[in-house]
Amino acid sequence: MGGISGLAAKTSYLRFLVYSLLEYMERTNLDIRIIAFNVKRLDFLGLHRIPDKEDVDVCIDDWGKRRGINQEVLDMYKKMYSHLFDAIHNYRNNIMYFTYRDDPYKNNEEFMLNPQIYEYGLLDLGVDGLVAGLFEEEDEASILQINLLAKVYSVAKEKGWSFNDLKILLELLQVECATKTPPPRRDIIQGCQNIKQQVSAHRQTVAALIRRLDGFITRAKHILSLDKPSSSPIRAESFIKGINIVQLYGLSEIEKRVILTSVINEVLKDAEEKQRQGIDRAYIIIVDELNKYAPRTRTPIKASLIEIAARGRDLRVSLFGAEQFPSDIDGQVLGNTGTLVIGRSSPTELEDRSYRIFGELKAVAERLGKGEVLVYHPIHLQPLILMFPPPLNDVMRECGRY
Repeated sequence: MGGISGLAAKTSYLRFLVYSLLEYMERTNLDIRIIAFNVKRLDFLGLHRIPDKEDVDVCIDDWGKRRGINQEVLDMYKKMYSHLFDAIHNYRNNIMYFTYRDDPYKNNEEFMLNPQIYEYGLLDLGVDGLVAGLFEEEDEASILQINLLAKVYSVAKEKGWSFNDLKILLELLQVECATKTPPPRRDIIQGCQNIKQQVSAHRQTVAALIRRLDGFITRAKHILSLDKPSSSPIRAESFIKGINIVQLYGLSEIEKRVILTSVINEVLKDAEEKQRQGIDRAYIIIVDELNKYAPRTRTPIKASLIEIAARGRDLRVSLFGAEQFPSDIDGQVLGNTGTLVIGRSSPTELEDRSYRIFGELKAVAERLGKGEVLVYHPIHLQPLILMFPPPLNDVMRECGRY
């Protein structure tokens, strides 16, 4: 889903799709777990506040009249929601929030209800999570550093160490495992010697890894537990049938990358396990600003997103992405897209070869209004123009009912 920020209503469209999925779940009784990463302030917060149908009708009329929208269009919006209301109300208790300990929204029931607080120890992250936190670009990660990190993590996992223990180990490794004053624990000395025997750990490589670890710990203070090997991470079994909101707003870019990587890897692992067990479960992952996490440039965090794009249909894992510039997304992700949706877009963006599937109709995207999108799907001979209603929460808040 792409388009100009503030005009294309990308996230609004995704929110309407979420409600539509609830209706689909109600009708089919399928086990679908929707996971939406809340990147911007209020986009996916407050979804547990389900208004009455009568209030929605009044507020849509009020919202539309102040914008000069034709009554026929407003009546169509109301009918769109009327088909979803039974499902929305039946699933009002099937909305789970996950957030970090310092989130200013976590105690405000207007935005979240009974959120689960997540926090990650060293052993909760795995090597992929550490790589996502320590390296922003794939080119920054030398083979020596990755090999050393993998071995260090393997020892830490075997010994049950925390981030603080890992820091001591690396500092000891930097001085060739010589004892210090006061001397470190015997298990750390033994671990240091074990690593020296198995991998090449030059002082410069170790020093670089220490600097990266220090930077990661400093910039990921909202999500890390430094003194516990394991804390309270988001696990696949934490997700419920229905809507699961993972709060990322307010976190640093490093923290967002780490949580996104860890959660997606959990989903992929669970999806493979459920497939082996013959359990019919589907995941839908919603990522706003997808171009940040799966860019054309080489980054160590986009491998999981590429795997979803390539193998998602087989694993019953779907990826919904929203971004201002789809042309910035990695070709392996964009090329495996089943449905491409664009809202109002700039002529410069539309010149990219990514939009050639829209043919001459892509010129329409320059003039689309709010609530209008251009949709391409392989089963249709031509792209379609669709309309969708405004977000319930925004309408109710503007109407003074929230």
